[in-house]
Amino acid sequence: MPRKQVAKRPTFDYEVLKKEFASYSRGPFVEVLAHLVGATPDPDALQAFADQYPDRWANAIGTLARLSGYHDKLLVEGNVNVDIQMMGDADLMKELKETNRRLKDLSLPLGPVQDVEIEEITEPQ
Repeated sequence: MPRKQVAKRPTFDYEVLKKEFASYSRGPFVEVLAHLVGATPDPDALQAFADQYPDRWANAIGTLARLSGYHDKLLVEGNVNVDIQMMGDADLMKELKETNRRLKDLSLPLGPVQDVEIEEITEPQ
């Protein structure tokens, strides 16, 4: 059986990482994510894992589902309740626009709620 070639371990410069994290960049995680996804277990190993650790298997399903784009937002037709705690900026801006449109479609008295205008917030220099 041929032996697998071992990939070079990634190294990072501390100062570069600090700057990346300060700017909320996802860049430092891309290479590690590629290694993680590339190390996907075969179906037999997954079955053994599920059999031995059903709780961890269920947690892994939830984690991978979220990474694949599935979610459990509290959004019901005709309702304006939205769980925004775990939303990214782009998703939040999209949701604000959509919620504003739905409020108008429902013809509800908006009270203090007004049209939402989205502005990009930048860090002071």
